[in-house]
Amino acid sequence: MIRGSLVGAAGESIDYDLQLPVGPGPFATIVVCHGFKGFRNWGYFPEIARGLARAGFAALRLDLSHNGIDRERGLDFVDLDLFEANRPSYEVADLHAVLDALATGELPGADKLRRSNFGLLGHSRGGAAVMLTARERNDVAAVVTWASVASLRWPEAAREALREFGHFPVQNARTGQTMRVGRAAIEEGMSDAPEFDLGLAAESLGDRLLVLHGDRDQAVPLAAAEQLAAWAGGQCAPLIVRGADHVMNCRHPFTGPTPAFETALAASIAHFNSRL
Repeated sequence: MIRGSLVGAAGESIDYDLQLPVGPGPFATIVVCHGFKGFRNWGYFPEIARGLARAGFAALRLDLSHNGIDRERGLDFVDLDLFEANRPSYEVADLHAVLDALATGELPGADKLRRSNFGLLGHSRGGAAVMLTARERNDVAAVVTWASVASLRWPEAAREALREFGHFPVQNARTGQTMRVGRAAIEEGMSDAPEFDLGLAAESLGDRLLVLHGDRDQAVPLAAAEQLAAWAGGQCAPLIVRGADHVMNCRHPFTGPTPAFETALAASIAHFNSRL
């Protein structure tokens, strides 16, 4: 595995781990993107990368530049000011920076990597980020979302909190921390600008997109997957993972794959194999 970093949005670092398959390559690369309050070492992300590598893909899982995680262990949220400064446009900029580095052969191990026909896999709000990024690029051939949102809009409570406090406080159930969603994230999420429109993004992707969602997801309703698939058109039907919650019944620390996880990973690999 190759560990490295790139310069991301607003000059902050994108830390990543690149898992390579056995063999000389060149391999197609899948970029794996976490969601809100996520990080590259959470739960199943290392196992997703290992599974993709076993299937013959290079897998790059990243910490988005403004997720606030510590850079040494990659497990604890230590920079909540950085987290507060995050916004959808930063996440898209980070993904462009990674894809640009792959396309120009700047990363260590580039001799084993293809420089086009990339795949993107995003979880939850990371699904939104990968869709918004892919719609702007011709070198992304396949996109997979796990439990993705269908809108970046925040509840009205976020607007009220913004007026009262200047940010929207959210609780991290895992760590007990109160984390602040900043003004830019809320304003971009509430914007009607086309660059944040997931309907336009899904429509532009068409059959490049595979939408996976658990039917017991309590964080993002199944209706979000159905909406994304409808926007993408008749060639994209959501794959509903029966009995799965928002994280395919996995937890952090990771204790092993669940049947739901194995179903989602196998479907993702099949989609990437069909497109890359």
